[in-house]
Amino acid sequence: MYLSEPTVRPEPLRASSSIPSPASGLSPVSDVTVAPYRCICRVVAKTRNGHSVGTALLIGPWHALTAAHVIYPLREPYQTTSITVSPGYRGASSRTYDSNGWAVSADWNARDCKTDGFDWGLIRLVSPVPPSIGYWPPSKFDPTLLPGLVCMVAGYPVRPQDPEATKMFQSSGTLKGSPSITRCSRTVRGSVVQASAQGTLVRVTGTSQLIAHDAASEGSMSGGPVWLEGPTRSLVALHVGTIGNGQFRKAVLLTAAVQASIRDLMNKLPPLVKP
Repeated sequence: MYLSEPTVRPEPLRASSSIPSPASGLSPVSDVTVAPYRCICRVVAKTRNGHSVGTALLIGPWHALTAAHVIYPLREPYQTTSITVSPGYRGASSRTYDSNGWAVSADWNARDCKTDGFDWGLIRLVSPVPPSIGYWPPSKFDPTLLPGLVCMVAGYPVRPQDPEATKMFQSSGTLKGSPSITRCSRTVRGSVVQASAQGTLVRVTGTSQLIAHDAASEGSMSGGPVWLEGPTRSLVALHVGTIGNGQFRKAVLLTAAVQASIRDLMNKLPPLVKP
């Protein structure tokens, strides 16, 4: 199973084989009501034959940023019928926001993982999140300085005792080079999408699309933020999957060019305010 894809299964639900174990490097987030965790969302995308659970990040009061394949699960690409977003999800008491529109990067293709550098999209909410939740826009940063720095990743993994991914976990690791994908394949077997991306790590430049990291992650954590801790917490990438048979994880760099594309898409998905 492609561990960092959202977990897709037809009804009735079955437990996933994507399981964080105590040795996986993931640790539970003890308080999801504090920054930045209250901005990290559990996403449920319903399709014609089932539903998928993934992760997203509020980047504005009306918009959540996530992986394109969270919006359009690879099991049923481009068949999404509804999306709900729950910031800082912690069970039935959590506030859930319906979506009334979504879009992905025009350069992403669900059937070609060589386009994973464009694996991002936006979800528009029916109503804005309150200031008490807030949002977390991407930072201004120099991508060439990232390799070797410690990063954090957070999201909602599927576990056998929690097949609906209702708990947030996090991990830390080191940022690496930029994955250059040379070969990839995706195979659908029953309700599971098996994906394999192969490539090499090359030097990160100002135009790199992806960056590799070795922070632990599991299924349904795609769309989660990758950030740097420090005096100023910096959001630098969006976790989107694995590469090299799971040797590394890959993330979309939120470069100035990508941030401009995100703003452009936000303008094309303006809030729909009821009169």
